[in-house]
Amino acid sequence: QYWMVPLLMGMAGGIHQFRKNRKDFLTVCIFFLVTGALLAVYLNAPPTEPRERDYIYVGSFIAYCVWIGLGISAIGNIGATNKKFFYILPVVGLAVPAWMAWQNFDDHDRSDRTFQIDNARNLLQSCAPYSILFTGGDNDTFPLWYLQEVEGCRTDVRVMVLSYLNTDWYINQLRRQYYKSQAFKLSLSEKDYLQYGPNDVLYVQEAIKGGIDAKKYLDLLHDEHPALRKYSPNGEPYSIIPSRLLKLPAFSLDKPGLLVKDTSAHRNEVELSVKGSYLPKNALALVDLIISNEWTRPIYFNFTSQNQIDLNITPYLVQEGLVYRLMPVKNESNEVEADTDLMYKNLIANADYKNLLLSDIYLNTEDYQIRMVEPLRSAFNELAVGLVNEGKEKKALAVLDRAIQTLYPAHLKPSFSNLQAAEILLDLGQTTSAVNLSAAVFDSSYPEVESSLLKGEKVEQLPLFLLQQSSSLLARADRLEYASKLEGLRLVSN
Repeated sequence: QYWMVPLLMGMAGGIHQFRKNRKDFLTVCIFFLVTGALLAVYLNAPPTEPRERDYIYVGSFIAYCVWIGLGISAIGNIGATNKKFFYILPVVGLAVPAWMAWQNFDDHDRSDRTFQIDNARNLLQSCAPYSILFTGGDNDTFPLWYLQEVEGCRTDVRVMVLSYLNTDWYINQLRRQYYKSQAFKLSLSEKDYLQYGPNDVLYVQEAIKGGIDAKKYLDLLHDEHPALRKYSPNGEPYSIIPSRLLKLPAFSLDKPGLLVKDTSAHRNEVELSVKGSYLPKNALALVDLIISNEWTRPIYFNFTSQNQIDLNITPYLVQEGLVYRLMPVKNESNEVEADTDLMYKNLIANADYKNLLLSDIYLNTEDYQIRMVEPLRSAFNELAVGLVNEGKEKKALAVLDRAIQTLYPAHLKPSFSNLQAAEILLDLGQTTSAVNLSAAVFDSSYPEVESSLLKGEKVEQLPLFLLQQSSSLLARADRLEYASKLEGLRLVSN
């Protein structure tokens, strides 16, 4: 809360400059508008971004700071002619930035906040030796790189940003050794991955319905086979893929952790289908990695990257905690399956969540609770469900008890994961814990929905959905007073 003091000081400075020197005022004003409002129109930024993009408008901030300084100067001029205001300049000049620092400090204080590194360490330790780990973007990658570059943690794991893999230089880094991570083999050459080349995007033209041999396709692509080469109206070459379905060479699990070729029938043949109308370069590189290294180097995806790849890899993913391993065996359920033993080891036995329990540490909603805590809560719920399906109900309860102790403290915002855990607990007869988790969601969502209704505003769908779902679970536990409160909201709505 700034009480608009910086804004008013800047306005006063602008007026003061306009009166004293209109030419200078016009210069600062143009700088302010071009690097602020006009830049916003020119960039036409999307409404959602991975992070705040305030740095784009730093020029306009600087221009306005000039006016704030001139506003202080204007007050100084008053003090110079009127002794009553003589001390206003130093008081205002020090008080305003001091107050702003006081208001901002708690939001930006990073002392004792280690969870981003603890979480990244848990993730790296979950990977098998000499594996490759795909991540989704900057926020979930940089802590991993910090651990490897600064602390030397698990440098045998190659951390790769999936979106970066659409560039030739980044793909070619796979061909080099990186600390303990040996170079990866690739079938396609640097020329084949050339930026702005014909293989940047492979357009699907379904001439072959039954699927194609991915290895032969890579060979033909490397040889620039004319059947795979098309030309745009302006004569630029581009490549196609003649089928939506890619069949990868058959391999079998010879012994745990080691994969060798299978000369028998194609019982483990991997079939990956293209999701959209084209195959981007990062998906092509993934297929190349799998084929060229014959599954001898484990491949993992984190929570964000698994949904970003333009191939349907879901039936071949096995969840091992916070990481999802790509395996050459199709899951019978056609969905992601859980290795409960490895999940328990990676989430319970070898993980550290102590930093989450410190209530005086600021963990903002977007970067920490949504990107880190929420995937953790979901992973614990998946592990509990997997254990229940295996008939290990006591172990499932122990998992949920650990989750309640570490991932659901009062200072962290309740979420849909509360309700998932509560439903499992209700099925296991743990009513008290289920009620506590559900009530936390209800109590968090109720004020927001009530406020919108009383103001006659449109109610956001997420809090309303959470309110309805939590009320339903609480009714199952015979806590009908929550349903009565929800009914009261309906009367307000009517």
